Amino acid sequence: MKKLRTDREKAFCDESLVRLLCAGLVFFFFVFPAAAQSEAVAILEYCDYPDQIKIIDSDGFEVGELYFGMDIGRGDTIRTENTAAEIRLTRNSSVIRLAPHTSFRIDSLEGFRGDADNRFSLLSGKIRNVVSSTTRGKYLVETPSAVCEAYEADFSVSVTAGALDAAAVRKGRAAFTKKETLKTITITEGLAADTFAGVFEPQAYPPEKIEEIFYDLEFVMLDPDILIQPVPEAPAPVMSIPAPQKDTGDPEYPEEGPEFGSRDWLLAFMREHVTLGAELAAITLDRKTYAKFVVRPGLALGRFRLGLYLPFMFSGDLLSPSDEYHPQGNDEWDFGKHADQSSASDAGRKDFLRDLVLKIHFVEYGKPGDAVFLNAGSFRDITLGHGSLVYKYANDTDFPAVRRVGVYAGADAGIAGFEAMTADLAEADIMAGRVFVRPFPAAPLALGFSVAADTHPVFVMSDMTKKNFPLAPGDEYRVIDPALLGFALDADLPLWKDEGSAMTFFADVATLIPYLRQEYAGMSGLFGKTEGFLFDSFYDGSFAGRFRNYGLSGGLFGNIRALDYRLEYRQYQGLFRPGFFGPNYDRFRSRFATETLTYLANPDEAGYSLTTLAVYGELGFTLFDKLHFSAGLLAPAEKDAAGLTYSDNDYMEFRFRLAKGLIPVPVLDKFSLMFEYTQEGFAPLARNRKKTDFVDAYTVLKGEIAYSVSDAVELAFSVTTVTLRDTEGFIIYDAATYEPQWAYACAMEARVRF
Repeated sequence: MKKLRTDREKAFCDESLVRLLCAGLVFFFFVFPAAAQSEAVAILEYCDYPDQIKIIDSDGFEVGELYFGMDIGRGDTIRTENTAAEIRLTRNSSVIRLAPHTSFRIDSLEGFRGDADNRFSLLSGKIRNVVSSTTRGKYLVETPSAVCEAYEADFSVSVTAGALDAAAVRKGRAAFTKKETLKTITITEGLAADTFAGVFEPQAYPPEKIEEIFYDLEFVMLDPDILIQPVPEAPAPVMSIPAPQKDTGDPEYPEEGPEFGSRDWLLAFMREHVTLGAELAAITLDRKTYAKFVVRPGLALGRFRLGLYLPFMFSGDLLSPSDEYHPQGNDEWDFGKHADQSSASDAGRKDFLRDLVLKIHFVEYGKPGDAVFLNAGSFRDITLGHGSLVYKYANDTDFPAVRRVGVYAGADAGIAGFEAMTADLAEADIMAGRVFVRPFPAAPLALGFSVAADTHPVFVMSDMTKKNFPLAPGDEYRVIDPALLGFALDADLPLWKDEGSAMTFFADVATLIPYLRQEYAGMSGLFGKTEGFLFDSFYDGSFAGRFRNYGLSGGLFGNIRALDYRLEYRQYQGLFRPGFFGPNYDRFRSRFATETLTYLANPDEAGYSLTTLAVYGELGFTLFDKLHFSAGLLAPAEKDAAGLTYSDNDYMEFRFRLAKGLIPVPVLDKFSLMFEYTQEGFAPLARNRKKTDFVDAYTVLKGEIAYSVSDAVELAFSVTTVTLRDTEGFIIYDAATYEPQWAYACAMEARVRF
């Protein structure tokens, strides 16, 4: 080995060894305990008569000897004859009681080998489900003619072939869907429904009738009113279940197990709430191949979920600092150590914050539409209001080359609410917020006000690029540092909504107001002021009162069964266009900044005074939570004295996702696919397709194909387009066209879940 030549190089190597030690500690404390514990399963806790119950495994073989505490996994079928049985789910402590003469199958279990939801099939008989509040995924019971979905509820489902297919709720709420018509109804406390009834609607039952339904479903061993403590990982020695006597006395209970010690409690907590994933990958970025290793521990407590992202990415020697990958020129493991630490600089604090934030993979509490929700991490589809300012914004267009952690949060109190987002916690330069009210209690009309801003659109440009940009000679561009602020008013009115369809009318008006930090001489005083907020970019201040640089939009959106739709008319001119902060915005930031100076220099130039009329349409559908497809198209035309001319500023998007398990064919059911394509300016690409091949600097293209080797291991190949950056993280621009340079980023990954 070569001798270390400098103290700095030795220090860097010491830091690398520390990182390896940290990675080893992470594996010691997370991987080994997680691997040692069994996966989330269902536990057979009780049955009346052991000789009257059968368990058929996923391969069709009958399980021989049964015992209390035995595991029941995905694909297992439980058949009761003249006995009842009680089952507990270890992941969330939900409990199930099977009545006599019931056939029940477990299709998936939350936390079992990557399963996200709890799905069961009731083939015949009757069951009672008490769904715990800690259940994160969906909880569904499928019958021959219906699907019942519940959250934190106490409900029963009954099936008698050809005569009865019903659900009843004792507490909470459930959605009951009839397969034949796809009609969904909501059942709440004291209500029941039957697909064989003359009218498929919720029926109110008196308390005595509800109690009659649940008469033979009362738990004997399990107590659904308390959180059931998980059983030890290893079951007690195998022993036969003692059969109760033939007399009418109480059934015989099994003896209580030993109390848990502190280690048992820790393992039980980790099994219930802690997850761990790892990624091993080879990634090609800008014609250079890197090895990537990522540890991804996670925590789930009720509606709160936290995931960490601990990456180690290098090319060549792991112990050589020069071979490590530094996204945007940042060493995310130095925590500000090598930044300017002088008292006059806050670079160290900023770098520490950025490095700390980058360890977050996601933080979630609730989901959009809930009374309160929070989502932090990478996101691909953020829309505020109806999208006049922020529409399907994504902060991960350059992932995996660059990773950002943003925040999207909101609340809805019924009469009023808000939603807000920032693209990057470490560099809060792209931000947006919206407040809304529903002023009339008797009407669902909502009124909203939105603000969105990019405070530093030239953040991605180096000083040399800004200095030499043709639109602003010298240092002018760098000093002015324009900011872009959008303002919007919106209104929406739901026209109708039922279990199967909905339609909402909306209308928005919005504008873009530039802000200049220094005076811009290129404006020649055409506006009232040449720095600060230039509100007269929206209103020229003349006696005639002409508006410019604005956008109008309105239309309908909603769904018809599984089909989602949106149809919208848009009219705009100047710099502004509806959905300004869209899915491709990060690719356009520098272009918008330069166009701002051009517009301010001559707002009456023909290209900015034209009015664009456009129609935007979007369709999408989701089937079985496994197949998703959506497509959108914006068709614009520019209006002048000669009439309408088709504009090249069109937009197209296409998104397709296929989850594993949808195709019922061996091997193929283990594949998943994802493809996304968004392009602004598709028409000129189509005209010159041999040269551009439908991809340019402003294309966001992502594709992935993955194969599940087992329930815990997945192999994947992905490709995406990324903008090229220098060693400091600034985008590299073409010297002739001043458009961003781009390339494909390809990755081959092995993903492991524990």
